[in-house]
Amino acid sequence: AGKYPPPPGTTDVLGLEASGEIVDVGPQCVNGLKEGDKVMALLAGGGYAEFVAVDERQVMRIPQGYSFKLGAAIPETWLTAFQLLHLVAKINET
Repeated sequence: AGKYPPPPGTTDVLGLEASGEIVDVGPQCVNGLKEGDKVMALLAGGGYAEFVAVDERQVMRIPQGYSFKLGAAIPETWLTAFQLLHLVAKINET
């Protein structure tokens, strides 16, 4: 277990989640993220690197009062729970 290769075109650096402070935003960024925002992200690899480049659609602001450590744990945990509840168990709002 855990010996599968990263997806084609991604880095060999481990880590599917990341959290930190934005140091730069590309010109195509339209969702209001800016330098200095504290964010968390779900990515295809490289989350353990000192810096990561992430598509803005995969980035969320960390809720106020949450640490970077907690923020890094949220994206994958939430996605796993969502997929199990809605796609596997087919639980929907009534």
